[in-house]
Amino acid sequence: MSTVKKVFKWAALIFWLFIIFGFSAQNGQVSQATSDGLLALIYRFFQSFLPYSADEFYALFSITIRKIAHFGEYFILGLLTYNCFRDFKTRHHPLLALVFTLLAAVFDEGHQLLVPGRSFGLMDILIDVAGAWGAILLWKCWALRKN
Repeated sequence: MSTVKKVFKWAALIFWLFIIFGFSAQNGQVSQATSDGLLALIYRFFQSFLPYSADEFYALFSITIRKIAHFGEYFILGLLTYNCFRDFKTRHHPLLALVFTLLAAVFDEGHQLLVPGRSFGLMDILIDVAGAWGAILLWKCWALRKN
């Protein structure tokens, strides 16, 4: 693999870590407003199919959308990390990628302790690792399918 491709892979990983930590740096009010904005967009799109009022929809799905976001952020991180760690030419690179994402999740949640209105969430770490693990498994299954 060319050096340019390797640099691009690692740059994408580092960029995504900055995205994750940028979201974590938002105070509680800004973070909630971001989630509410996404919920409003989803509600507007599916409004004619939903049996809920906007208030009911927000009450039901506010926490759910935040947990899905955690899973999605770390699913992408898992893909990027696994792609980078494949270069290490060891059969343990899936485990190394998973450990890296676990450490990123712990650091991310620890960082939130310093942000007003945010807190450390063990469940968030588990959701983050599940997202990364899902991405790595999907990649492995896809690779097996191709062979």
